[in-house]
Amino acid sequence: MPRFLFHLHECGVNTLDDSGRELPNLTSALEAARRDALSIMAHEVHDGHLCLSCHIEVEEPATGKRTSLAFRDVLLVSGL
Repeated sequence: MPRFLFHLHECGVNTLDDSGRELPNLTSALEAARRDALSIMAHEVHDGHLCLSCHIEVEEPATGKRTSLAFRDVLLVSGL
């Protein structure tokens, strides 16, 4: 099973993942990143703020390919 790295880019702070997670494919890795982003945003809202410019970069170490998942793309905002 391939290993994927999840690099967090949050409000100017970059946290690189050096251990990663084994997942069946990129689709599964992006779903894991989506869940991680929602969890991070939930904690931010609990603390009274929310940054939608953050993102998680999913890296496939075997190929070096990186796919970015922006927080703003995983959250539906309504009622504005």
